[in-house]
Amino acid sequence: MNPERKEIIINEIKHWKKSKLLPEHYCDFLLTLYSEGDEQFEPEQEKAVAKFKLLSVVFVQICLLLSVVVIYFTDFFLVMQIAICVLFIGITIFAAYKMASYSVLLSHFYYLVAAIILFLLMVYCTSIMFVNNQIAMGAVIFFTCIVWLTIGLKWKMSYFTIAGIGGFLLFALFLTLN
Repeated sequence: MNPERKEIIINEIKHWKKSKLLPEHYCDFLLTLYSEGDEQFEPEQEKAVAKFKLLSVVFVQICLLLSVVVIYFTDFFLVMQIAICVLFIGITIFAAYKMASYSVLLSHFYYLVAAIILFLLMVYCTSIMFVNNQIAMGAVIFFTCIVWLTIGLKWKMSYFTIAGIGGFLLFALFLTLN
């Protein structure tokens, strides 16, 4: 093949890889094929992606930790606690959305963290607004299980489906014991 034509094809495949027009492993295969095994992949870009993943994991974990601190260990007004936790939920969902193109596993983990923060916030708000009201707490937990089950079935996220079913089972056990 003409070296000039081969260079054009290799540059085009690199562009596809960079703009995510094709999956990365397809582009790697095509680059290896057209460069006859001589193509050097960008380790700097891979290092940057790894650094981005690590920083986002740390940041999301800090959001979870700060949510727990804000909910249980501060004396803020309820509205301020809700606002801060909603901000952390939004940040976590945004991080999950951005991470989806790099790591589906981390993206799903971030969705799970956002769901946990939301659940903690809902339980805390219910315990503050309806002091010692087990019916209200049961309704909130039941509603959360329905939402998790719906999310799990609609978007095929098995861990949400399992959490929803497990929540229903625990809720039924709680009702039978009381």
